Amino acid sequence: MYVLKKLSGVNAVQTLSRLNRFVPDKTTFVLDFVNTCKDMTKAFGKYYTTSILSKDVTVAALYDLLTEIEVWSLWTNGDVEQFWKLNCSRPMTDAKRAEIESLFSASKKAFENLEEATRKDVFVKMRRFVKWYDFMVQAAFLEDTLLYKKRVYVDILLGHLNVGGGGSGFSLWNKVDAIDFRQEKTLETHKPKITSAPKAVMPEMDGVGDEDDEERLSKIIERLNSTYGKNLDPKVAAKGISQIITKAESDEELKGVAKSNDFSNFAITFGEAATKRLIVESYEQSEEFYNLLLSNEEAKETVLKAIAKRIYETLRQGG
Repeated sequence: MYVLKKLSGVNAVQTLSRLNRFVPDKTTFVLDFVNTCKDMTKAFGKYYTTSILSKDVTVAALYDLLTEIEVWSLWTNGDVEQFWKLNCSRPMTDAKRAEIESLFSASKKAFENLEEATRKDVFVKMRRFVKWYDFMVQAAFLEDTLLYKKRVYVDILLGHLNVGGGGSGFSLWNKVDAIDFRQEKTLETHKPKITSAPKAVMPEMDGVGDEDDEERLSKIIERLNSTYGKNLDPKVAAKGISQIITKAESDEELKGVAKSNDFSNFAITFGEAATKRLIVESYEQSEEFYNLLLSNEEAKETVLKAIAKRIYETLRQGG
């Protein structure tokens, strides 16, 4: 990707996130003539670790929307795969461009054969599908390559369609040339060296109603004592952790987040909720244990990580 203008905020995120796509035998490369690494880090910082999916826009909803569109048979999976094969092959020839255009012409004809009201409805749904996909891919890892290929196909097809006047679409193929550029290298950025910072590894409680809960809780307390030089009472501290689990599994906000998000996004909200509410509400159960969590960020994170998967699975199953 070549970047020739100033990018900031959500515009930077949306522009560069287009590189988060599956293309056979390709690697990502950005040549930016305007922005700095610091600019992009600032733009992405707001969304990198805290983007939570809307309860209405989920992966399942994305697939349901695509099903509603494909019921009108504007294209087949074979059409999409053929387009992708031609589009990714090099060199791009006039014959390949003509074959690609024939695919979209057939889809356009099928669209125009629909009744006017249906055309408007399908057009809106196709635009929504592209927007939803672009939103989802910023917050979740979508492994379905065919889904992405369809997103690209639909996006291009939209440019060929005319709904209620306003033009018949256009193509920029062979119409734009970059000329008279003066290239000057201003910065080369590399990954910084990673400093070793080992952390305590806690046994995760990832089973719903696991019979080994008590044993795993004991191991967590033992690791906290050895790592941070504490002498926490295993029974009292284990009760404190159980209290956090109990409160979390009955928390309506966390329940809604668990049902609408993958585990990585849920873990972010769970960590925030634990800091603001769950730990504070249970403080009197074991002051020494909770003082450790509230004063030591690393200890808090390792404990929450150990129990987050168990809580997530319970809430997902309607706990």
